[in-house]
Amino acid sequence: MLSRKGHAIDKKIKYDKMQLESSCRERAFYMSKIDKAKERLSLRPKDYTYSEAKYLLSQLGFEEFNKGKTSGSRVKFYRASDQRIILLHKPHPGDEMSIGAIKDLATRLEEMGEL
Repeated sequence: MLSRKGHAIDKKIKYDKMQLESSCRERAFYMSKIDKAKERLSLRPKDYTYSEAKYLLSQLGFEEFNKGKTSGSRVKFYRASDQRIILLHKPHPGDEMSIGAIKDLATRLEEMGEL
């Protein structure tokens, strides 16, 4: 038979275990904003926007550079830490990227180990 003290300790252990399990579930449920952005691109959605790509690349350490006055819609993203370059076509007149551009970006980031 458990004493009152033993019973209280047993309840405390069960409570701590439940708290730990709950915490692990919450962490799996709540992803960071960059993790959500990576997940969305990895799904290759048809409605992926240039703004989303620009945000993700900036969070991965890339800087946006227009290639000059004659570059048109071509935009270069450069990461100085490893001299990586990603070229994108800025869509116009809207913000939605073509499915081919989405697939190319996702593939490139996968090759770099970023997705």
